This record gives sequence, structure tokens and C-alpha cells, in this order.
Amino acid sequence: MKKQQHFVLLMALGFLFLLMNYSIEFPNGNLNLLPDWLGYLFFYLAFQQYNGDDFDDLRKMVLIAGAIAFVMWVAGIFTKVNLGILRIPVDFFTAYVLYMILEPVIRIAARIDSSQTERLIHCRQANLLCCLIILLSDVIYLFTRKMSVVLLTLCLLVGFIVAVLNIVALFRLSNELTEA
Repeated sequence: MKKQQHFVLLMALGFLFLLMNYSIEFPNGNLNLLPDWLGYLFFYLAFQQYNGDDFDDLRKMVLIAGAIAFVMWVAGIFTKVNLGILRIPVDFFTAYVLYMILEPVIRIAARIDSSQTERLIHCRQANLLCCLIILLSDVIYLFTRKMSVVLLTLCLLVGFIVAVLNIVALFRLSNELTEA
């Protein structure tokens, strides 16, 4: 149980970094103080210490997503990063990884008949919805060169709510694992 609890806590930290953004803007770039790559690092560490259920492919995808996020984070410090058309496959890949990343957590929750199982399934769907809204805003920007204020506001609002729901569900599951 302790190993599973540690796994869930690392996942919660990963989501904290991945779904929350706090940046300092510079004239030529910005510094994200909660970088996505650090979230992926926490996910990778969680999967490294939790060897059950054949998550090798997911571990590799997390490593690739983390490497992409790190390159974009470093580039973002020195320049305004605009991936253009490459943003679309990056967003699709991120959406897939975020959808799949909760699978092992949901399995752990189901094994102990956790009250958080259903909430985690909903969180996974909400993560996908959030990624799709971001993808839609990227496609609109790519073709119009204008950022939709409505979509941007929706992204921020949905993203914040999803982040809080993910983190709360994961910490509650961690508490249930302590009690089990």
C-alpha cells in the first residue's frame, strides 16, 4: 500500500506542475515557474517505482512528452515560441498522454474500491476536454492569426477547474490508501 500511495502522490505532484501555469513575462520570452517538463518528470518517477501492469509504453510516452516540454520551456525563456503547424501533433500527443496517464491510478483506486474511482474517470475525461479546447484554439489561431478571447477564457477556466479536481481526487485517494 505504501508503494501505491507514493505512486499516487508523485502523480498528484505531476498534475500540479502540468496543469497549473505561473509565468513571468519578459520582452522576448517568459519563464514558467511550474514547468510542464517537471510534471512529466514526476510522472516518470512514479512509473519507475511502480512496475505493475505493464506501463512501459506509457513510461516512454511520458519521457518523450517531458523532453518536448523541456525543449519548449527552454526555448520559451529566450524567445516567443510559435510552433505553427507543429503545434497540432504536439497537442494531440499531449491529449493522448494526459488521457492515458490516469489509467494506472484508476486501476489502483478500483482495486481498493475507492470512493475516488468514479471521480478519477471523470477527471480523465475532463483532461481530454481541456486538451481538445486548447487544440481547437491552436487551430483557430493557426488559420486566423487571432486568438479567440472566448476560447482563451474557456481554456483558463476549464484548465483551472480540471487541475483542482485532479489534484484533490489524487490526494483523497492517497489518504484512502493510507487508511487501507
